[in-house]
Amino acid sequence: MRPPIPISLAVMLAGAGSAYGQPSYTFSPSEYQRSAFEIGGYAEGRLQAFQLDPNSAFYELNKPSGDRPGSNGRATGTLELTGQYHKSISTLNFTVHGDGTHDALFGNSHQTKLYEGGLNVQPAVGLSFYLGKRTLLWGKGYAWNPVGFVQRPKDPTDPNLAREGFWMATIDYTRSIHQGPIRTIGLTSVLIPSTPALNNDFGPRPGTSVAGKLYFLVGNTDIDLMALSGGAKSARYGADFSTAVTPALEVHGELAHITMTTRLVLNQNGQPSPIRSSATSYLLGLNYLTQSNTTFLLEYYHNGEGFQASEADAFYTLAHDAFAQFRSSGTTSLLQRADSMSSMYMRPNPMRDYLNFRVSQKEPFDILYFTPSLMVQANLTDHSALVLPELVYTGFHNVELRLRGLVNVGPSLTEFGEKQAASRIEFRVRYYF
Repeated sequence: MRPPIPISLAVMLAGAGSAYGQPSYTFSPSEYQRSAFEIGGYAEGRLQAFQLDPNSAFYELNKPSGDRPGSNGRATGTLELTGQYHKSISTLNFTVHGDGTHDALFGNSHQTKLYEGGLNVQPAVGLSFYLGKRTLLWGKGYAWNPVGFVQRPKDPTDPNLAREGFWMATIDYTRSIHQGPIRTIGLTSVLIPSTPALNNDFGPRPGTSVAGKLYFLVGNTDIDLMALSGGAKSARYGADFSTAVTPALEVHGELAHITMTTRLVLNQNGQPSPIRSSATSYLLGLNYLTQSNTTFLLEYYHNGEGFQASEADAFYTLAHDAFAQFRSSGTTSLLQRADSMSSMYMRPNPMRDYLNFRVSQKEPFDILYFTPSLMVQANLTDHSALVLPELVYTGFHNVELRLRGLVNVGPSLTEFGEKQAASRIEFRVRYYF
């Protein structure tokens, strides 16, 4: 969505008109004052076509019986509304997200969620209090955020998608410093309750979690220190940074330590068994912008909570054995066992080591408003990968057109080789208002 004309440009145009003998214009600051109520959002239509892999573990678990087609189609309509109401030092805000999907294979679905909504009070410059549902964005990584202790995880294949927040109370304080190497400091304090009726997916158990983030701007380097107490989640600690090495090169990183985490694996008797231990995850990445407006992104991510290659291999083997047993004898015992474990292996990037590479070119061949890109995410543990090319065009007023594909590459018993869809192509039209 194109931004409004800056005030400075309006003043210049008014002055130029006067100089050429045009009727005089007056400038009234009231014409540019912030409106008490603001509303915006977008409407989106999305079409997807999938090439399915009937021999993959997750297809066999999701469709063990009945018709097993090799392709699928899906249509999704989305409406997202964002609004704010300002009054003195207070602001009420909301973001409501609704979508409906028609899936030829898995049926229809729809949902409406409050992504954000609450009251923000700013009694002084640099100090604010928030109560309500909020989406915090902790971390400097593009595809992954190991230090995202208080937010839902990103979709690594589409990291810029809006995400639902959690109900919380926060205090934000920021102060500029005019002397010394530290130019700015900031503190964010967070209180997140989790009950069966409120934030019930924040952690594995009910409880109240307290989190904090301490921010420093040292020269041209952003540094954050984070911590989260127990409560709904085990205690965890982290840090991140982002620095401009040169005007064209940015380097960022994250480090997170979780005091207790659980992964579900098959034991020697072939039964699901939880393994509990501490875990350390980290990310290191860089962004480089060339003089021709080509952007290169490279990130390495170690997921300390992830599965080892042997553990994932055992689960995929169980899924295939369960399907074969069901087809031959109708017995469902192995299917039920595999299904009880599947959610942990189905989540994005469930294993240990990943590499993300993305290259994008702004307006190649002088084609205005056009940006092609290519992203490759590789699982370094089992040597599988996904390849995602994308074309984006924004030449129509407030309209974004996006065409993207996705291909999962890898042999059997690997993460991307066992995906339900071997490939997909997607066309999206989004209108901002």
